[in-house]
Amino acid sequence: MQGKAGDVPNYLDKNTQRERVRGRARIRSARKGAAVIEKARRILHALRQAGHEAYIVGGAVRDYLLGVIPQDIDIATSAHTAEIIGTAKRQGWRTIETGVFFGVVVVLVDGDPYDVATFRTETYGADSHRPETVSFAVSLREDLSRRDFSINAMAMDEAGAIIDYFNGRDDLHDGLIRTVGNPLERFQEDSLRMFRAARFAAVFNFDIDPATLAAIPPNLYRVRGLSVERVRNEIDKTLLGRYAPKGLRVLLEQGLLDETCRARDESGEKSIPILPELSHLRGLNQNARYHRLDVWEHTLSMVEQIMPHPVLRWAALLHDVAKGLPDVRQYNSKGDLVEHRHEVVGAQIAVQVAKRLRFPAYWSRSVPWLVRHHLRLPPTEQEACIRWLRRRSREFKRADDLREAIEALLEIHRADRLAGHRDPGMPGWERIAEVLRRLLDSIPFYPEQLAVTGQEIAACLGRGPAVGQFQHTLLARIQTGELLNTPEDQREALRKRTERDRQKNHVYN
Repeated sequence: MQGKAGDVPNYLDKNTQRERVRGRARIRSARKGAAVIEKARRILHALRQAGHEAYIVGGAVRDYLLGVIPQDIDIATSAHTAEIIGTAKRQGWRTIETGVFFGVVVVLVDGDPYDVATFRTETYGADSHRPETVSFAVSLREDLSRRDFSINAMAMDEAGAIIDYFNGRDDLHDGLIRTVGNPLERFQEDSLRMFRAARFAAVFNFDIDPATLAAIPPNLYRVRGLSVERVRNEIDKTLLGRYAPKGLRVLLEQGLLDETCRARDESGEKSIPILPELSHLRGLNQNARYHRLDVWEHTLSMVEQIMPHPVLRWAALLHDVAKGLPDVRQYNSKGDLVEHRHEVVGAQIAVQVAKRLRFPAYWSRSVPWLVRHHLRLPPTEQEACIRWLRRRSREFKRADDLREAIEALLEIHRADRLAGHRDPGMPGWERIAEVLRRLLDSIPFYPEQLAVTGQEIAACLGRGPAVGQFQHTLLARIQTGELLNTPEDQREALRKRTERDRQKNHVYN
């Protein structure tokens, strides 16, 4: 039978269907990107009509040339803030004016925000990131010259013409990250740019220009003035890049992770290490019987293998962080290299890193837990899996949290096996994953998953500790196969329990 145009035939395999879904998503994204650019051009047009120069600048131009949807669109103009605000109001656009001191006005067009900034230059001083002074009323060229890398120092006018004073388009074509002007000066001005270079390498798979790369070590001391939040955010973005290992190599090999940054709390400001715990992993050998890669290369491979989720990528980065430490690295009776309790020590280190780098609360709990349990999954026998899941369930408050944690742990195991193990054992992983997912679907581990409610139990047993005790009895009986998770079975168990209590009370009375 002939299907209608646009129908997805039912004989298509899952990969083909998935590609079609992705194709539709790309079309929707392209339309959204075109709409965002069009609104920006409306701002350019309005400013030009008012007698001012105006251009889309920076990362949005880079992304446009790469065919990537810009996340944020910045506009640079010769207009001063009062003129920007006046132009916006004449168009009926709302403005947010909290950044006028720095020459920035947020213009909202149909609810979408656009940063519109007056052309400016900056002078840097002791601060490692923020400029000491800002000067306005300069040219577009001067404004672009203050930016970090040539690929971020292009502009686009209302008609779509690209203004490129610093060969950014050529560097974009060549996949090169190169500073605007003298790299030593650029990094001395703003040391966060060194982390940004690593991030762009991770996101775009670009190489860093040799002169730009060579300018990092002489400026490492400037990192000490950066805030921990800014440094962690750049590492986060590097970790989430499609080519994360490339950026991580830069961070480690150029010494950025061995530096310190600053953290502020109620007691004042203090210097804290960034990530020196990773340095010893580079070139650290493993048991060649099981591993093809050293620990650092294995770690990078695992980061690359795992899906780009912040918790998963951080857990992958830290999962073997304790290997090679004096109390961990040992040799067994056969003379084989073993890493004694490295998952336990690694989890302790992950807790310290999370606290020091001020991870969000969810990450601070999840990353050490994944590091702690990354080494082993239970045997595939159902009873063993149920016992293992019961132990894991005590570490979480809700069924959804347990399921999410187990899925994350399975992903960690999958990536770990594929990252340089001589025998990844993927059929075994697939079997255990199937068993665990099936049990999570069919076996309750929390009272909320029972077929009878706490209110129904309380109506029979009375309110108090007896309700919770009976719920846990039901859970244990279901998990051992004595009882089904159905209303009928559990109400019958409740009836019998109520009858026993009645008889017991009758004897005592």
